[in-house]
Amino acid sequence: MAHTDPRTETATKASAAKFPPADVVELGKQRLDATIAAQTELLDKFKEINNAWLARVQSEADLAAELTTKLVAARSLPDATAAWQEWANKRMSLLAEDGKRLVADGQKIAETGVRLCANGWTPGGST
Repeated sequence: MAHTDPRTETATKASAAKFPPADVVELGKQRLDATIAAQTELLDKFKEINNAWLARVQSEADLAAELTTKLVAARSLPDATAAWQEWANKRMSLLAEDGKRLVADGQKIAETGVRLCANGWTPGGST
């Protein structure tokens, strides 16, 4: 009669318990796929927002270059003053647009997060 060591038997049971059934593995794969899809969507939103802000920075540089050109070309104090006033008006308009864009961007991110969480995705990976 073969003698079995209880330690070996316990180790065998423990190692068998480490490998989950196929349905648990499939559930884990689905969770991973959902997490990757959600993170990709959020990353795409951030890229979109980043590109819009980079364009905004470029418009600011263009505005400064335009002011410089007008100031260099100014032949009198009223010409220079008019260039500064035009620049200030455009700058204030851009600042107002920045505020609206900031709120809209925050709203986009919040809406995406809420929608993803409503679909069962959570940032920690568990529901």
